[in-house]
Amino acid sequence: MKIERKQAVIEMLMKSEEMMNVSEIARRLELSVKTVRNELRVLDGIVADFKCTIQKIPGKGIKLCGKDLDQQNLYRFMFASDTAEMTPTQRQQEIWLRLFKSSQAMLMKELCASLYVSHATITNDVRELNERLCQHQVTITYQKSEGLELSGNEIDIRNAFVDEYFRKILGDTNALFRLDGDKLIFNSKLTALEQAVQVDIIGLIPLIQWVESKLNYKFTAEAIVGLALEFAAAIIRISAGYMIEIDDETADILYACEEIKVCVDLERELSKFYQIEIPTSEKYFFLMLIIGARQSKKKITMLSKMSKYDRTD
Repeated sequence: MKIERKQAVIEMLMKSEEMMNVSEIARRLELSVKTVRNELRVLDGIVADFKCTIQKIPGKGIKLCGKDLDQQNLYRFMFASDTAEMTPTQRQQEIWLRLFKSSQAMLMKELCASLYVSHATITNDVRELNERLCQHQVTITYQKSEGLELSGNEIDIRNAFVDEYFRKILGDTNALFRLDGDKLIFNSKLTALEQAVQVDIIGLIPLIQWVESKLNYKFTAEAIVGLALEFAAAIIRISAGYMIEIDDETADILYACEEIKVCVDLERELSKFYQIEIPTSEKYFFLMLIIGARQSKKKITMLSKMSKYDRTD
């Protein structure tokens, strides 16, 4: 694995008190000189995050330089990390998930350390993510003193997560399940997603079917899966301390909908199921999702903004 190559190179440099020739490193590791040079280019960014440098002197070789404490921190990072080698796509998905779940800005250094990559790599990942997220009016912003965080309307952020994380990983949602009579049987792909986001998504299905019975309406199987993903995204954000804020006029319009009573009960059931406090305003968001799943002709204009609410520990 590439991670093991990086570890081997760093270990050699740490053990050597003299300059080391790149060709000698390549020979010992049974790698090409070109491969070692490529690994060194990546390692340049990683060691810099720990205030170390790989000194290069033409004709003499290379040497790891840095204070003892900084080199110790670098060593602990290099050999204690259990992060598997990720493809760029997998790494970007992980960044997206962490930011979505985080209650505060994430420091660039912490991301670099936990994902085993350099500052430049994370910067490039964020640029590529923003190219996709801009269509949802969502951006990942970076301030050196504070870190990385999501910026945008809270509804847009949730919708972007469902489209750019859930659906990109899952692919065609129709392929996630098969019907056994009226029962939905899910495959392992959705189970793996549950483990990644740490939310019981399949457990939402009975709640959605309970909503069906209350409304005397039958959702399509695809709509049920879609609602489960939307509700899961909402639970993640609520757990992180975010909420949908509704203006009074919009709240009055939504409150007049016949489905609102079911959403009040749904809010209570979700609170018990996930053991979290769900803000009252979220029932209006659940209502919008349910109406959307029913493909209602009702046109509702939602004016909302991202805000924080005080959580009860």
